[in-house]
Amino acid sequence: MVRRFRPYRQLLMSADIGLTVLVWLATYQLRFHSGIFPVSLGIPSPRIYHAATFVVVVLWWISLTWSGLYRSQRLHSFAVEVGALVRGVGLAALLLVLYSYARGYSNHAEDYSRLFLLVFVPLDFLVLVSFRFGLRRWLHSLRTKQGNLRHVLILGSGPVAQKLADRIRAHRWSGLRVVGMLRDEGENAGNYRGIPILGALDDLDAWMERVKPQQVFVALPMERFGRLKGLVSQLQSHCATVKIVADMDGLGGNLNASVETFEGLPIVNVVDKPDWQSGAEAASKRIFDVVFALFALVLLSPLLGLLAVGVKIFVGGSVIYRQERVGLDGRCFEIYKFRSMPPGSEAPTGPVWATSEDLRPTPFGRFLRRTSLDELPQFVNVLRGDLSVVGPRPERPVFVNRFRKQHPGYHHRHMVQAGITGLAQVRGWRGNTAIEPRIEQDLEYIENRTFWLDLKIIALTVLRGFRDPNAY
Repeated sequence: MVRRFRPYRQLLMSADIGLTVLVWLATYQLRFHSGIFPVSLGIPSPRIYHAATFVVVVLWWISLTWSGLYRSQRLHSFAVEVGALVRGVGLAALLLVLYSYARGYSNHAEDYSRLFLLVFVPLDFLVLVSFRFGLRRWLHSLRTKQGNLRHVLILGSGPVAQKLADRIRAHRWSGLRVVGMLRDEGENAGNYRGIPILGALDDLDAWMERVKPQQVFVALPMERFGRLKGLVSQLQSHCATVKIVADMDGLGGNLNASVETFEGLPIVNVVDKPDWQSGAEAASKRIFDVVFALFALVLLSPLLGLLAVGVKIFVGGSVIYRQERVGLDGRCFEIYKFRSMPPGSEAPTGPVWATSEDLRPTPFGRFLRRTSLDELPQFVNVLRGDLSVVGPRPERPVFVNRFRKQHPGYHHRHMVQAGITGLAQVRGWRGNTAIEPRIEQDLEYIENRTFWLDLKIIALTVLRGFRDPNAY
């Protein structure tokens, strides 16, 4: 399937990067040739800064994409957009400083002027914010002053229609104005947050003549889509654009729901992998995982050696215990853990969740589990590509088969790479705890994942992971 090309977002990204390059070049003139700032060590060659524009383009492209500025499935307020710019420009600036020091250290070359960077970063942020603000104002003006305001009639007044009305009201710059709703059978009369519920769907023709909307949104729950054909047939005799709002919740799955086209055929994605599972964000996440795992293994190598000796002496058997788990796309892999039970301990019980009364682990093994130190070998799984550092925790196949039958939406967790730690774990939903809240936390992570959320989860894991009461 081929996603619909969105030229607006591509142009927006190009504008952001182009403005950043212009600010970079202008900052050189401002810093070294304006006379505003002292130049005590001489003026560096402009070629040094001109050559760095490629690095700036790459760092800003990665960081602004990471920050969520170009996520096509979400409309957001200007405040949210400014927050994303703060994150994106801040991360790019940090990476640029690290690059500057690494360049000077490895090549014995002069790093970039600190004052230059102190001028460039806030100036770039100010220019990008001003550009985004001006663009929004222009769009708002274009859609109101030039006759592009569209009056909308919503067919339905239930939850689907109310969600639609809320989103239209929250994004007034879109130029859409809801003039009213028509209630379906069993829905209440009155109004919804100031939007009048004009009458019943049975009187559609009369209300179309009276209101004369430019756009009509059919927003009925899934169980009422049997009326759809008749409503569309009625609307064909009126001069209005007709749009249908898909009730994703009614279909029982709404993970990253979207609409795409294949050779002109509209296709509704009820469940799809999130955008961050592909492209630049996926590559960035994978690079971070590898670097972090290597750093962790090197830093923790003395501790890993001591724990391995402890397992050999106090537990017995092989030091590393391999266990089958289900990961991305439902594929099985072997997860690595320090052994906490003597060999053969699981034979009498079969696969079961560990509990606080579990007598199978040895005292040393119980210590490993309670402190989560038994999971440190999983950084090797990260290097192998089986796991990410952050993601939904993988389960054993026997539990996956049980949970996906009992809990709708459980299989959504396998649309992304599983992780050593995750949002559910740092919020206390680990071990032998209720499965429903764990699924909710995992889906919340999948829908809202950012680089900064990953860092927050890692920090909380370090602070809480070694003393979690549910780890046993």
